Amino acid sequence: MTRTRLAAAALSAAVVGLTLSLAPAVSMAAPDTGVRPATATVQWADSEADFAAVEQTDGQGILVPQGWSWAAFGAAEGTTLEDVVDFSAEGVANNGTSPQVVLLHGLDESIAPATLPALVDDAAVEIGVGTAFGLLIAPVDDPARETAPVVAIGGVNGSATVWAGPENEPVDTATLVQEMTSRGYIVIGYLLVLGDRPFPAEPTEPEVPVDPQDPPVLLLSELAEVSALADEAPSAAVAAAAAPVEGAASVRFADLTTYFTPQPSAVLTLATTSVTTAQATSVGLPFSASGFAPGETVTVGLSAGQSGNEVPDVSFVADAAGAVSGTVVLPADLATVGSFSLVLIGSSSGQAALAAFEIISGAAPVAVPVPAPATFAG
Repeated sequence: MTRTRLAAAALSAAVVGLTLSLAPAVSMAAPDTGVRPATATVQWADSEADFAAVEQTDGQGILVPQGWSWAAFGAAEGTTLEDVVDFSAEGVANNGTSPQVVLLHGLDESIAPATLPALVDDAAVEIGVGTAFGLLIAPVDDPARETAPVVAIGGVNGSATVWAGPENEPVDTATLVQEMTSRGYIVIGYLLVLGDRPFPAEPTEPEVPVDPQDPPVLLLSELAEVSALADEAPSAAVAAAAAPVEGAASVRFADLTTYFTPQPSAVLTLATTSVTTAQATSVGLPFSASGFAPGETVTVGLSAGQSGNEVPDVSFVADAAGAVSGTVVLPADLATVGSFSLVLIGSSSGQAALAAFEIISGAAPVAVPVPAPATFAG
């Protein structure tokens, strides 16, 4: 598995001229009035099994793998993720055992600065007060050597997102892109920091021998210097936060959305379990379903035993609650007599639900008018 090395976060100001204080944040973006299309991939990370524990070097540095991983400042040897966070219906939150818990996501492919504004504009994080979102940036010519977090102040708010810039001065995304471009940096991942408890002002930094074959990595003691600023979020924004205090409900960035809430089970219900061949190709099969990702495209299939076919040109879009409903009209070549299952598959999440029904021979019922009694005006 390819890994990137997370290099001294506290020293990154000297590397890229960016100050890395983490601010308590809330999602201050206005709620969507419509359903936002799902990212290419949707996943749930709702238990320790969905996170890799970062590996530590002899100098207490950490290696960041691709996908989700975690580290906790000040945690005792043998500590598990579920020792320091709580997973609940609201998401994942620091349980107070560790001052800060860091959830890191290493990207499969790096992101060039020029593409960052569009990604930030499309990004969304549901985080509570005391949680921060940041990007992991690294030199394009040596991304394995020095990686540093650049933190969004006040959460991710589309084109209005503000980042912790030089000398603690806030900068917009365009300025951040200029800084990264001039210094030759790329984005190699992102992270969430759960918790804003205070740290020592000047933590002791253990000496680590420099080995050309094993470059410096982030020291957990240095991670302690990434301390929280005073909470400057407006009270209305705090009240609107969807995630718990010091917690995160979801992160949408690039082509991935991760939900830290419990993964739902997709369920499909048919309005009828028996239709004629004529009904299947005319009025169709009404259905309702739930448990999909909000905004994802749901495709339809028809299975019989071990074989199945996609129903062409039929798809639906899940609503903000992950529910979808409608009617599936089958093409004539699929509407044959027999026992089948209708299958719904989430294109982004891979969630699947099925329900059995039968197609029987016969024409669609014909409505016969019922004569009404004649009335006369006298």
